[in-house]
Formats: sequence, C-alpha cells, structure tokens
Amino acid sequence: MRLILFIIIILSPLLHSKDNNSLSEVELVLFDLSQVDSTIVIKWETANEYNNKYFLLERSLNYPKLEFVIIDTLDGAINSKENQKYSTIDSSIDFGNTYFYRLSTEAFDGTKQIFNNIIVYTPNVETSVIKSDNDYIINYELFEDRIIIKSPIQKQNQITIFSLDGRSINPKFEILTDSYFSIDISDLPQGKYILLYNQSLICKFIK
Repeated sequence: MRLILFIIIILSPLLHSKDNNSLSEVELVLFDLSQVDSTIVIKWETANEYNNKYFLLERSLNYPKLEFVIIDTLDGAINSKENQKYSTIDSSIDFGNTYFYRLSTEAFDGTKQIFNNIIVYTPNVETSVIKSDNDYIINYELFEDRIIIKSPIQKQNQITIFSLDGRSINPKFEILTDSYFSIDISDLPQGKYILLYNQSLICKFIK
C-alpha cells in the first residue's frame, strides 16, 4: 500500500519580519493548483494587502530540507482591502516527480513574508489545499502505515477517520510524548479517507 500526501499545513500560519515600518502584511485566502495538459496552473487569492510589492512563487523537490527556489515573480496590489486574484503557470516540471510549492511576498525595502501553507503536487493524484476549521491548526505528518499528530489534543476520542463512501473507522492510538501520538492506519483497505478532529477537517489521504 502507498500513502500519498496531499498537503502539508505547518503549525504557524506565517512568518515575517518584526520591523513594523517595513512589514508586508497579506491575508491569503486561497492557494491551489491544477494540472492543465502539460503544465501546472497555480492560483491564489488575497483578502487584503499592505505594502506588498511582489509575490514570489517558490518550488522545491525536497521539502524537508527547505530547498526552495523562486520560479516566478508577480506584482502585488501594494495596498488593497478588496479580494485580489492571481495565477501563473509552471511549465518546467517533470511529471514523474513530486513538487512542493509555497508563496512569499516582498515589501519595497526587501522585507519578506513567507506563507507556510505548502501545496504538494503528486503525479496522477488530485491535489487540493486542505484548510482546518479548528481554532488552531493541527500539525501532522503522514506515513504509509501511520499518521503522527504533533499538536496537543485535548480529547483523543474526538479524532475520527471516515472513508469517502461514508464508513467510520475507530483509529488505534499510541502515545509518543505529551504532545505527540500516532494513529495506526496500517490495516485500512485501499481507498480515500478524511481525518477529523471534533468534526473539523485535519487532512485527506489515500492508501
């Protein structure tokens, strides 16, 4: 069985400079991609922008080492309180590889804001941004036979797994530390699943 990761959501929603005089503040409300013929179309949308000169689209073949390179630069709206939509095309990919995409912005003095919503493109798998409806984002890592939860969870019995045909699965837990625990998915049959905490989406995965 092979588990394919759809999306990684890092615990912190964004990183930026502490220099408020040059801070580029952008509220990102959409970041998505789709395959169109032999290209990847990347789209994003903002709710507001402040001091935003550029968007930088970055790509990596090796996310754990954070070896991102800039593949495109688009002008920002500078200052805007209205929704702004952007799109670009990545036509320089090998469709046999898995790619990691992220966005950053640059203010007029060079200050950068990095968004930690990272999209993973995996060949032949529908890829979408998964957003958490929880009060805080649950940080996790997917493996072939388990899911490691890296965030404190108040009630483990509120974590459930559903197959996309509506079946509920009671997960098996293993406590690793005070804040880490493992969910055993080794016995799940092949298929598509969603992982929920208190009825809020954590992630989707395929076995």
